[in-house]
This record gives sequence, structure tokens and C-alpha cells, in this order.
Amino acid sequence: MAKLRPLSEPKQPYEAFVVAVPIALDADETLTSYSVTAWDMTADEDASAVVVNQPFVSAALGVVQIPVQGGVDGHRYRVTIRGETSATPPRRVETDLLLVVKET
Repeated sequence: MAKLRPLSEPKQPYEAFVVAVPIALDADETLTSYSVTAWDMTADEDASAVVVNQPFVSAALGVVQIPVQGGVDGHRYRVTIRGETSATPPRRVETDLLLVVKET
């Protein structure tokens, strides 16, 4: 697997904040559907319900806002954004990012 781009600086387990992730779109495209998942790479299990909380999108701008929360100290999470655009036929886009949880 290629090196993952950090979603944010390492966060502490208690912290909760929103991260804006731009999705590359052509000038006439919008993001029409998307999903955001989180995979705990340390425990090798789905952590979407724990780490990403009700993501939302600014479709016209192609920016996905991801509320991140929780997580386990010392764990690394792969956050995956998948979407389809308004192009005909729809273009599929995917971005994988790294979220590190570390108690300091």
C-alpha cells in the first residue's frame, strides 16, 4: 500500500473536530454521492462508528467535511472517502487518508 497522507495531526482520544477534505473535481462537476469509512489498521477492524461521525459534503465545492472523534491511543486508522460525480457517466473518486490517535 502506498504511504497514506495524514488526515490531520495526531489527535488525542478525547478530541473531536471537523476536517475538510477537498475532492478533485472538473469545473462542471459536483459530488453527487459519497461514503466515508474508517478502518482500524492496528486492530484490523471497521471503526467507522467510533471514529467518523456523520460526514457531510459541500457538493458544489467538492469538499467532504469529516467529523472525527474517539479512537484508541496508539491506533492508526485508514479513513476512506469514495464518491461519484455528476459527470455522464458518473466518475468515481477515492481518497485514503491516515488518522493517528495518540495520547500526549
